[in-house]
Amino acid sequence: MRGNSSLLIGLILCSAATFVFALATPLNASITLLTSPSQFGHDAMIDWTDLGPPTTHIPTPAFFIDVKDTALAARVSEAPTANDDGFQRLESGLLDSRIGYITWPEPAFPRGDQLLYTTGALPGGGGISAGNMGFDFSQPVFGFGMNLIYGIFQVDVPTRIEAFDNSGSSLGFFDVNAPGSSTPGSQFQSGPAEFFGISSDVRNIASILYSPLATPNGGMVVSTPLVETGVSPSAPDGLSPTTAIMPSQGTPRPEDGAWVFEDVAGTGRWFDPPLISGYEYEVTDGLSNFITVQLPTTIGDADNQFVIEDAINGTAIVNGGYMYTFATPVDLFTVTGINPLVDGEDPLAFPTYLSFDQLTVSFTQTPIAIPEPASLLLLGLGCVTLAGNRRR
Repeated sequence: MRGNSSLLIGLILCSAATFVFALATPLNASITLLTSPSQFGHDAMIDWTDLGPPTTHIPTPAFFIDVKDTALAARVSEAPTANDDGFQRLESGLLDSRIGYITWPEPAFPRGDQLLYTTGALPGGGGISAGNMGFDFSQPVFGFGMNLIYGIFQVDVPTRIEAFDNSGSSLGFFDVNAPGSSTPGSQFQSGPAEFFGISSDVRNIASILYSPLATPNGGMVVSTPLVETGVSPSAPDGLSPTTAIMPSQGTPRPEDGAWVFEDVAGTGRWFDPPLISGYEYEVTDGLSNFITVQLPTTIGDADNQFVIEDAINGTAIVNGGYMYTFATPVDLFTVTGINPLVDGEDPLAFPTYLSFDQLTVSFTQTPIAIPEPASLLLLGLGCVTLAGNRRR
């Protein structure tokens, strides 16, 4: 199933009840159907507990979430119907005292598995879902897969799993018979959820979509997704000030001295530009806005206070360690009041936490040369001297 062939045809028997058809694959990609986690080198995961405890309702048809312990993030989405009400966080075999039954019964998933359901209502009532689930990544990955099953009173559903590159072009797809969680007239009598995914021989999977080819009676339920990112475990992930993401280039931009960060995750990361008296932060992708900023407590600033200013929200004085949220998201702001001053070309001095309203963003952080108090005094004395000379 690898190589440069423009057509991939095969019939793969995955189980007694599941047949998989490998369909068209572009010339520049070689993809493989995954039916077991052991088939690919997954090195990361998406942890649904980041969304909150079981029964947490996610009311929107899309949300951002980190790829655990990496610099990557994902946008998780479904194609909503008119009455769709988002997602529901579930746990297999967990008793919900409010409603008197478990949030998702065994044997579909082992007890304790963390789950996501593509309808915001708890199993058994409310909400309608198209059953789709898509994942867009802030950086391309090698592979992705997860266990899935369809909702209550649902028999097996023909489902398409398709991967796409950064341009939105299809890398190929597979059609599978995904299990349902019951047989006709009998609730929760079918076998367990099954694992499905796609891997590539190059790091080119920018998104992946699971979509039913027939209208399901209920939404899709999935367990913890596994991801092969291909990113070194020692690479900075931006999840703490000590692992802050460095600028994309090792030197500042020559025309204006700006440090450039390109195609980074917008879900909230620490970035580490040089330390100077002030900065101008500006997004450069034309789509994103800053949502929050947190400034460090580790640089020995004399008063641990900084000035954040933008043209829409005005000026705010915040302490280091405080998460400042822009009342109106902005594409440009400044931070001043950084003291003491050190070398403005040291890229390891001033870790800053930033989050955005897009999954993937590019931005610059440009040092602002603000005169030190002593320099201001000299400038003032010079002006006085100049004025005296003019009077004479």
